[in-house]
Amino acid sequence: MRHFSGARLKQFRERRKFSVDDLAGISGVSRQTISSWETGRSQPTPGPLVKVVAALRTTVADLVPIASSDVTVSDLRVRVGLTQVEAAERLSISPTLLVDIERGRKPINGARVQAIADLYRVAAEEVTDAWQRAIDTREARLKSL
Repeated sequence: MRHFSGARLKQFRERRKFSVDDLAGISGVSRQTISSWETGRSQPTPGPLVKVVAALRTTVADLVPIASSDVTVSDLRVRVGLTQVEAAERLSISPTLLVDIERGRKPINGARVQAIADLYRVAAEEVTDAWQRAIDTREARLKSL
């Protein structure tokens, strides 16, 4: 997960005066998993991270801060705690198509932008901007090869 910081998770946990065991008990995520995130031995996946965020009464964006000018479509998805498979299912598209959209390899029309925006609970403009960033990044990378 891009920009995830175990140290930041630990800060939020400690602000709530939770031990790792407390957070594990409240969130339903194992103590070992939380500890490995905090120490940087592993990175969270969306589902368990959303459980921890709820227990801390904060947001994924608080734990995974990304400048708005750097947010990708996949970041928007992760912020609501969805995997690619889950998001694709809710959007009634294939996971492969969602990957291609997230990477800026497939065009998206207004209806699809709105469906993604609704699912990810953001403005349609945020989806369009994030998708355009993916195209720009991909094109810049190809030019550098």
